[in-house]
Amino acid sequence: MAQVTSVVNSVFVLIDSCVKEYKTMRAVLPSIVLLPLATLAAPFVAQDYPACATGFTCGTLSPVDKPGLSFHCAWISASDEKGVVLYAHGNDGKWAKGMFFETMSQVAALGYTGLSCDQRGYSPGAAPDDMASYNYDVLASDLFSLMDASNFSAPYGGKFHMVAHDQGARVSWHAIAKGGSASEGRKRFLSFTSLSIPHSDVFSDALLGPLADYDSQVAQQYVRMLVLPNSTQVDSQQIYNVICKHGGWTDISTCQKTLWW
Repeated sequence: MAQVTSVVNSVFVLIDSCVKEYKTMRAVLPSIVLLPLATLAAPFVAQDYPACATGFTCGTLSPVDKPGLSFHCAWISASDEKGVVLYAHGNDGKWAKGMFFETMSQVAALGYTGLSCDQRGYSPGAAPDDMASYNYDVLASDLFSLMDASNFSAPYGGKFHMVAHDQGARVSWHAIAKGGSASEGRKRFLSFTSLSIPHSDVFSDALLGPLADYDSQVAQQYVRMLVLPNSTQVDSQQIYNVICKHGGWTDISTCQKTLWW
């Protein structure tokens, strides 16, 4: 975690030093800075994180455009505020938003208010029973809905910095790509830091492209099982026993929803 904190802090030192240029150029994210850190192999280990932590305010956010859903979130304010950061976890265990608490505290000291939420399937109040509710268009829209519900980005024209890990990073890449140059991600992300997940095209090419890497194909075979509608129950419940229990889940149906994205 210390390594990841150091990396993310260095990103925000860069952002802090370039903020005047951002305001002057008034350009969209892809033409200024894109910071994929996929090659760092971030040392995250799924675990049962705390639901909240000292120095944070915790509660639920219920986006107006997501009727019936409430997300458990934690946020920390910066005294000398320079911007806001949304942190998105991946398949990182129960109360996964807590994986960023240490990093959020240190980045807040640099002037950036932070928001981290247990995403769809992870928040008990935002865990629909149908797999169709977890497609990437919906998951990507959750990012912006949560930020809007917090109102933290309003002073910055709705724009914010994005830091994401694992599947959260994949969803963030989708938010940038969906809609091309007019995508919500391009319009609203001031920067994007991706931890452990490369650009989606690069990732796909490594697995399915003309120069596909055999080792990558072998290493990613488990993904084929993860995306099954009943992945926690197949193969003698191997996914549940290896991933869910390790991540702090004690109920097979609850964990299943966290794997649908």
